[in-house]
Amino acid sequence: ADAYDYIKQIKKNNKRSAFYYVNLTNFYVKKKWRHEIRAMAEEKYHGLYLSVNYSFLARYYARKNMLHNALKYYQKLFQLDRYNKKIIGRILMCYKQLGHARMREQLLYSAITYYPESVAYRLQLAKHMEIYYGPMKALSVLAAALRVSPENKHVLRSTGLVYHKLGKKKLALH
Repeated sequence: ADAYDYIKQIKKNNKRSAFYYVNLTNFYVKKKWRHEIRAMAEEKYHGLYLSVNYSFLARYYARKNMLHNALKYYQKLFQLDRYNKKIIGRILMCYKQLGHARMREQLLYSAITYYPESVAYRLQLAKHMEIYYGPMKALSVLAAALRVSPENKHVLRSTGLVYHKLGKKKLALH
């Protein structure tokens, strides 16, 4: 028997099992049957598991590089779980690729609020600020990152590069 037979057995044992939908979708993904993923996610009975449904559709559209559609479903997932770092990361990626700089900036500030100890979000925000507002704006974000993690090599490097861009060579070396 193949994986599909085992997956069908799950549904036979429990028609409402989310495990069935997750495994069937993963099976379709491995077989690269994207049309089946979308069709299954759009079935009415699948609405029992909104987060699973949104996740399937977001991944489907992201793989098809239909980022506006993927973003719509990632945002729905975000409404269900605002503290999910994976979802935050996917939304940030969509915003970046779609050129939604202001929305990306707002989400980065929110992510820092949710995870105040996260150096990664602070570094992303610093890079964003440098690109859109100049190195001086990035410096304040990096200063906050240094307070969180004073010995983080990525923060130290980014801070040095920003000081270098500002023409402050001595500070760049420290």
